[in-house]
Amino acid sequence: MNIGLAGMFPWRPHLEHLVYIGILLRKSSHKTFYLTCDSQLSNCYNLELKKQGRTYVCGTCIIGGIRSYPVNNITPLEKNVNNNLSELELLKLSRSSANTLCRAEAKEEFEAENVLRIRDSFTNPINIIYENTTEWIKKNKIEGIITFNGRMDITQGITYACEKNDIPYITLERTRDHGILLKPNENCLGLKEINRLNKIFINKPLKYEQALLSAIELYNRISGNKLKEWRSFHDNNKNIYWPAKGNGQKVLITPSSRSEFEGHLDWEFGFFNYTDAFDELFDRLKISSENCVLRCHPNWTRPIGRIKESNALIHYMNWAKKRGIHIIHSIEKSSTYSLINQADIIVVNGGSTGTEAGFLGKKVICIGHAGYEQSKMSINIQNNSQWHLLKNLDNFDEKETIRNTLRSYYFGSFRFPQFIKHVRLKNNLSFEYIEGASAENIIKMFKTGRVEIDENDVAYDETEEDKIIDILINNKFAKLINIDKKSAKQFQRKISINRKWIFSWLDKIRPFLPRGDE
Repeated sequence: MNIGLAGMFPWRPHLEHLVYIGILLRKSSHKTFYLTCDSQLSNCYNLELKKQGRTYVCGTCIIGGIRSYPVNNITPLEKNVNNNLSELELLKLSRSSANTLCRAEAKEEFEAENVLRIRDSFTNPINIIYENTTEWIKKNKIEGIITFNGRMDITQGITYACEKNDIPYITLERTRDHGILLKPNENCLGLKEINRLNKIFINKPLKYEQALLSAIELYNRISGNKLKEWRSFHDNNKNIYWPAKGNGQKVLITPSSRSEFEGHLDWEFGFFNYTDAFDELFDRLKISSENCVLRCHPNWTRPIGRIKESNALIHYMNWAKKRGIHIIHSIEKSSTYSLINQADIIVVNGGSTGTEAGFLGKKVICIGHAGYEQSKMSINIQNNSQWHLLKNLDNFDEKETIRNTLRSYYFGSFRFPQFIKHVRLKNNLSFEYIEGASAENIIKMFKTGRVEIDENDVAYDETEEDKIIDILINNKFAKLINIDKKSAKQFQRKISINRKWIFSWLDKIRPFLPRGDE
């Protein structure tokens, strides 16, 4: 096959992943072609995010981009192109980037002047990337494309060109641990393949080692140990006593941001704002505000590029003040884990706190969509026709919630990602690549439009899972601490992903440089 690889941003580790996949494809006798920007766009997510001038932003993008690697068949963008996309199409493709850059949250904010200005500034660049991708496909007879993300402005322009030209595509993202996250014919937020496969594997018992691995990983998440994710929000957090004064069921509300999901069909839900659904939920369950705590997400006060604070913080704090709900501000170093432990019900809107709460055997109510919505570990309310599902609270089973959470986490971390054994996370910024992987699953994805699962092992019954679940129910987490994960020592022969010698200095200084969204 002739396969196009489009790495438009130099962010870690996505471009390195793309180079690695190119190596695998060429080993299997496929031809690879690369597309790069070379500072031909008037604006993009990276330029708008950093606002440090074209010379610096575009310069660092080129230096750290695909041209710094020893690959051939690189095509730069040409900015003098026709405009074959309608204004409506262009504005739709720019929506997620603009919402995220402005850190918009409430429905009415998505049409604010600052959001519309950025959307408008992205229309010409998206048209350029769309037209160039179309020409790139035709000139090189490209039969499939792999690109980073697929959600952001210019990456969405690439996938839209694929859709218009009937070319299959795969979007690439980093995982929370080992492997690479690949999704065929949907962007990084897509839920179609995750839901399809999760619906299958949530009914498959885990073996002892699988359940143990999930338990260790989840314990490390809630305790803040050995976290390897892109960002950690558990640093130096302190346990606190439940701060609300009511005597009823304790309800913890832990919302996450909506901005980048707005407009994605897989994430549409039947309420104007999440807070409207929260109000309806509390009325239906007769929950008093004096029993509730709002834990504002720590990320809401962390700068992302030039934007210093998320509108979500103001939106949710105003809602909580109006209802008389106790607020824990984003800047407070209060352990969310200690709050989950003391709560009876955890209310989320798709965030990972739902998984952490399920691991602790708590009742989880998720408003809207989530990557774990097919996992049976939460009650999911996505529109007004689903409030009857709240009756499942009466039949709550702590053991089954933990069981489904372990299965769901194992699926998301060790089944769904590709190259688990061969792309190994060293720390939250770097990976190592082990010999022995094949491009076979990628080719199958192009042909079938479905994710291929390599890890199909399951247990015959729930006996092995129960051994781990009993440890968790009895709060004997110390038993997990000294049990090491299965190592990958049998896969220790490594593949070197090196830049051209003239750029070899770059990876030595990168650990000391700001990350892509800083």
